[in-house]
Amino acid sequence: MCIRDRRRSSQILRQLCNSAPGLSGHYQELTGSLGVMAQAAFDGKVLLQGDGGLSVATMAGGCFWGPQLMFDRLEGVEFSAVGYTQGRQDAPTYEQICSGNTGHTEAVQVWFDESVIGYSDLLSAFWNQIDPLQVNGQGNDWGTQYRAGVYPHTLTHMGMAQDSFATEQNKWRQPIGTELVAAKVFWPAEQEHQRYLERGGRFGGAQSAAKGCTDPIRCYG
Repeated sequence: MCIRDRRRSSQILRQLCNSAPGLSGHYQELTGSLGVMAQAAFDGKVLLQGDGGLSVATMAGGCFWGPQLMFDRLEGVEFSAVGYTQGRQDAPTYEQICSGNTGHTEAVQVWFDESVIGYSDLLSAFWNQIDPLQVNGQGNDWGTQYRAGVYPHTLTHMGMAQDSFATEQNKWRQPIGTELVAAKVFWPAEQEHQRYLERGGRFGGAQSAAKGCTDPIRCYG
């Protein structure tokens, strides 16, 4: 993480800490921008801006490892994190959400420079990544925790998402299975899940997160 990111994140974190309860579990081990996300979650807040006024987007496309790498390769995406959102339980763990009982879905939150990449561009990349017809799953991963969804953080982005959903639906006879709901609290996942494929994944084969990289993404590494 760059120095600018650490300084700005520390400022946001101090502001949140004035009213937020203390962190627990793996959340207290997260630092920098991940720590900002964790503190916001414990305070029940949905972030409207990231570091330095960056815009925020949250989307779910099945197992969160692949979508994170996809977003990280896009110019204008300055930071991303995998985590859990749209659920009922506070401070969930990976093991808990994998049960399918918490209501969360695996998602990626992206902080992006809207002067470089627009929200509509993120949506286009998202549609190219997923199977929009699959309900409660993506690929070989099934369950509500793998459901695909778009979760806008602002009314402007909600309107853009609605237009994008209408355009995507026109491509198919069947109704698309991707949900569109306003963003709820985002709980950043454990450190070992962050940038998982870039760090080697299950099989030790690191995949490039370089901007503009078009290498096929191997879902599990």
